[in-house]
Amino acid sequence: MEGYGLEASGLPAAVVVSGRRLQTQNASVYTGLTHNPVSVPPSIYFAVTYGASLHDHEKVLGTPGLPAAFPLDHN
Repeated sequence: MEGYGLEASGLPAAVVVSGRRLQTQNASVYTGLTHNPVSVPPSIYFAVTYGASLHDHEKVLGTPGLPAAFPLDHN
């Protein structure tokens, strides 16, 4: 399921990265990260191990000309 977007009713949108679930609060971030969204039941959503959450309004970490980074809430 690598690279797929997971959509489950009542749960945050998520993208599968390195076999883990990266959850996002912002739909535009989610659609920018995946072009393969799939609707799944919660049982499938939770079958993918939680990896991290990207919250709205996080400060971008980085310097000009280099890739940006965002702080994540992770396990």
